[in-house]
Amino acid sequence: MAADVTVSPVTGENAQIAINNAIAAAGSSGTVTILNGTYEFVGHIVTRPGVNIVGESRDGVILKISQNAELGSYSSSTINSGGWGGNDDAATDGAIIMAWSNNVTISNLTLDGSCGDGFPCAADDRGHAEYNLMNIRADNVVVDNVRFTRGKSDGIIARGNNIEVSNCVFNMIGHDGCNTYGVNNLRFHNNIVAMRTNCGVRCSGSGSGCYVYNNEFYTGSGGAAAVELQGTVSNVEVYHNYFHDISGAGGLYGAIGYPGQSPTGSGHEYYDNLIVNCTYAIKYVPSSAVSHHNIIINSGGVEGGSSNNNITTESGYAFDKFGSNGARNTYWTVSSGSLAAAFSGIKVGIDDSSGAINLPDGGGDAGDEDDEEGDEDTEDDGPSIPTYASFALTVVSGTGSGTYVVGSSANINAATAPEGQVFSRRSGDTAYVSNIASSSTTVNMPNKDISLTAVYKDKPFYGSSVFSNNSQASDFTQLVIGLLKWVLSVAGAFGFILIVIGGVIYISSAGDDQKALKGKRIVMQSLMGIAILLIAYSVAVIMENIFLR
Repeated sequence: MAADVTVSPVTGENAQIAINNAIAAAGSSGTVTILNGTYEFVGHIVTRPGVNIVGESRDGVILKISQNAELGSYSSSTINSGGWGGNDDAATDGAIIMAWSNNVTISNLTLDGSCGDGFPCAADDRGHAEYNLMNIRADNVVVDNVRFTRGKSDGIIARGNNIEVSNCVFNMIGHDGCNTYGVNNLRFHNNIVAMRTNCGVRCSGSGSGCYVYNNEFYTGSGGAAAVELQGTVSNVEVYHNYFHDISGAGGLYGAIGYPGQSPTGSGHEYYDNLIVNCTYAIKYVPSSAVSHHNIIINSGGVEGGSSNNNITTESGYAFDKFGSNGARNTYWTVSSGSLAAAFSGIKVGIDDSSGAINLPDGGGDAGDEDDEEGDEDTEDDGPSIPTYASFALTVVSGTGSGTYVVGSSANINAATAPEGQVFSRRSGDTAYVSNIASSSTTVNMPNKDISLTAVYKDKPFYGSSVFSNNSQASDFTQLVIGLLKWVLSVAGAFGFILIVIGGVIYISSAGDDQKALKGKRIVMQSLMGIAILLIAYSVAVIMENIFLR
């Protein structure tokens, strides 16, 4: 039996009781909806097979560890009290959400670890043996549009199969953004990860299938590698990511690969990534790994595995940039240079506009020192997360309406013009339109909602717009031309009758010269009149074609 259950904000620090009760009431395949508010915990939320947990809005639902939570290893006896911490093993590390059930989706909420609020948060206070924000030990788990912030250890620590993490934000995390061990088929995509202490996403153990794509990774003075590979991991693909400004503690870290690790496993491929201002681009990877079609700017090159068709310097190349700084779907193409042909049709960077993420203003800390290095905590002021906002474009009388990321380019087209009219221009927020006089053009999306309307004008008559073609004028013109054609038709018929009469008079003249001349005159004048009528009728038809069709 399934039921949908709603949870309202709870006072005190035992919010886990109300939410766990709602999960139990949801049955075997219901949905628990958590309304906007701040919920404090000394215990944990424990999932149930087939029951989804959905917040009313990501930034409105805040699940927060109480400063009175007690550390220790998690077990069934510590669901409502204690169990925050462990021994760096996914089986015992406590977390706000213990996702230990198959077939679960968790979405639209914020997990706040209170690090720096309820608990000390200097560099030596973060890392191993501390609590996580989400612990996954199950199959078929989806985590979507969740904000992970102020954790003392990992944002997500996971074991299992078929785990998807998408459209999430990781910031001010005490260890890894997403730490997976032995996971088969991890899909980590369309996330923004600001490394603060350790790596962005870790694929470790003996798993197979680690797919990391369409993400943005960056850090400040601290943090470490964006993608860490550890142990024997097979079938790893890292592609269409934007790695930038990654140096980590002591300037030792880069985009793909973690110092000191010697990962093994087959099927590693890293391609179509944009890597800018990193200590190294690709290093500490399996010897069988293949790297290709990456653009690497102001960063160390590729070390380890085989490398082909990578651009490691801007010199000698020209790039076409789509989107702009701060736009979620920015990517580059190569327009000229020695490898331009090899990059033909390839978009390097985040080319999936569906990955647009709306972030709140402000951000917080993105970078401190790496706990594994043991460096002294010298700074707790990393860059804030930038805002990659999306706004609505409304196209009236045409196509192209939708939601677009600030700085992205949207194609718009005018609808087919009404009968007797042609496209004239655009009206509305035209400051962002490339060409307002073109029926097919582009819009550079600003940081606000905008609307554009296609304006049409009457079809010109030999370059003149003197003749209006509105409905009233059209009806009157049709009446006049119809009446004229009728009069000309009657006159033409009368002319033929006169020809017959003139012919009869001429034939019956019987040698009477006066009568013969009269008949002949009637026939000639009738023929001339019919010729004039034919010309007039032709003019009427031409006018009809011009004004009415």
